[in-house]
Amino acid sequence: MSGDFRKLMLGALLSLVLAACGTTAPSRFYLLTIVHDDSAGVNATRLQKNAYLGIGPIKFPEYLNRSQIVTRGPGAEVYIADAQRWAEPLHENFMRVVSENLSASLQTQRIAMHPWRNWHDIDYQITIDVIRFDATTEGDVLLIAHWKINGQAGRQQLWAEKSTIRVKSSSADYADIVLAHSTAVGQLCQEIAEKLGQLPSQGSQE
Repeated sequence: MSGDFRKLMLGALLSLVLAACGTTAPSRFYLLTIVHDDSAGVNATRLQKNAYLGIGPIKFPEYLNRSQIVTRGPGAEVYIADAQRWAEPLHENFMRVVSENLSASLQTQRIAMHPWRNWHDIDYQITIDVIRFDATTEGDVLLIAHWKINGQAGRQQLWAEKSTIRVKSSSADYADIVLAHSTAVGQLCQEIAEKLGQLPSQGSQE
């Protein structure tokens, strides 16, 4: 074997080793899902018959405006998981799951997500301002959100609330952490549904 050939082979082998060392783990993708407690349902007849719900706008803090899943470390430290990602923008996934959870709790399909075409169709508008929605490195999820229910096509505030919801994940695995995120959203929706069931009728705008 000539010296030049030996050098060529060693160079090729070194390139393969360096390429292997630079290989990153494949990304995993997750979605929030419906987590609905049938035993805690709200009687839909307590809402005005044919009432139409409008969900949104829903606001998220800028640190969550990314595809990577965010966790909190000690103090003010934040971790960005490059290989653990949301499959779609989190605020869009959040809004859809809120709509689906409320539909299940209130047994209604008369729900529109913001933006909607006609304000006159909306009897109750639910707005949510998310302050925090992340997990610790141990997997405990914290959801803090201000939410409001407006009537009269958004012109009258009927209720305002701040919810602080903690859900303990069954493990530090990201699949379980995302399930805890979904559970927290479900609990928030149950609080909103219970309050909707207590509000006076707004009068259908049909």
